[in-house]
Amino acid sequence: KHNVTFKIDHTGRYQMGIKCNNITVSRCDHTFTAFDRKAIKVFGPGMDQAIMNQDNVIEVDTEETNGSGEVGIIFGCPLQALCPVNYEIKHVSENHYTINYSPQQVGIYEITVTYAGTAIGPETMTVPCINPSCVTINGRGLQSAVLVGSSVDFTIDTSNAGPGTVDVTMMNAKGENVPVDVEQTDCGLYNITYVPSCSGDYRAGITFGGQEVLGSPFVTQVSNPNSV
Repeated sequence: KHNVTFKIDHTGRYQMGIKCNNITVSRCDHTFTAFDRKAIKVFGPGMDQAIMNQDNVIEVDTEETNGSGEVGIIFGCPLQALCPVNYEIKHVSENHYTINYSPQQVGIYEITVTYAGTAIGPETMTVPCINPSCVTINGRGLQSAVLVGSSVDFTIDTSNAGPGTVDVTMMNAKGENVPVDVEQTDCGLYNITYVPSCSGDYRAGITFGGQEVLGSPFVTQVSNPNSV
């Protein structure tokens, strides 16, 4: 038994043969790709967050590898076993690949992008998958007949929408920003409170995980009985 150690100084495609007593051993030719993992660029919005049942994109640039390895992706989380992730790897140009993947469930996914069977970029990416269409909103604060000067509120339920953050911006009829208080009362439940200072239509823009929820912006009519 012999252990052979060698060092590669340049990237590219290599072929290695084996000899015994100066005689070439048949069927022992090996071809492999040598590359620098740091030279491969992995980027795209699909590295930070995924949206359920939509194409999420990761891009791979292999221009500086001088090799011919294949790009792959591995989902290493329990969610994949329960509901496999659909994905497609496209070779869009000589050194440019796109990975489109579409999770079928919300949750946390562990994703590894590979080149020539070796992990590249961040070796394991932890990516949250959300579904903004599962966010529900209720409460008097988004209904009509709200009065000037009264404190009103509404609730946002994200418990079925996956791991994400809520952001609320509100604007009054004068185009001014209205202060809102966002309080998380339970896991995935938020209570939003504001005090209207003038009459007219108020618009509340609500996002979850940076994605606008269904129905946003919400329009609320505010009246001032004292002006009658």
